[in-house]
Amino acid sequence: MMAGVQLQQLTYFVAVADARHFTRAAELTHVSQPSLSQQIRSLEKELGAELFHRSRSGTSLTDAGQALLPLARRILADAESARRAVAETVQLRRGRVRFGAPPSLCASLVPEVLRAYRARHPGVDLRLTEGGSRDLVRDLEAGELDLALVIAAPSAAPAGLSVTPLLHEDLVLVSAEPLPRRRARITDLRGRAW
Repeated sequence: MMAGVQLQQLTYFVAVADARHFTRAAELTHVSQPSLSQQIRSLEKELGAELFHRSRSGTSLTDAGQALLPLARRILADAESARRAVAETVQLRRGRVRFGAPPSLCASLVPEVLRAYRARHPGVDLRLTEGGSRDLVRDLEAGELDLALVIAAPSAAPAGLSVTPLLHEDLVLVSAEPLPRRRARITDLRGRAW
């Protein structure tokens, strides 16, 4: 489409071609007849050709108008398809989400979450990647994933990634052998026979 041609002008052009009358086309498109006529004149100027034969009894397409009509219909249909596709993506009706999670979460939390997500958004192609937290963060930074569940401290996330803590889990050590204090560090466990 040429730079100066606007979708609204093509809409008005198709309306006039279908109605074969400027006043009826203006009523159908909910615009004043002078405004519609001005848009058609601008379109004709941009294209360098008259599109309609105008008479008191109505209008008919010129050869240039006949050449433009199927193209205008296709352009308007494509614009509507693009609008719908974007709306469906924004409303999570369609699209693709690349999601990553570590094996421990893939075996426990992820299946239930994915099942619920797919039930709510059946048109979204959800792709799961299983990997270690460091690998998943690397894939996020590289743009290979859209989202990931990782096991890490929120402060460990690289700049540029948004982090939302979902749950906090304490790891505990259970031992038949007494430990030196109530809270043990990994270094406290070195050298012990297990």
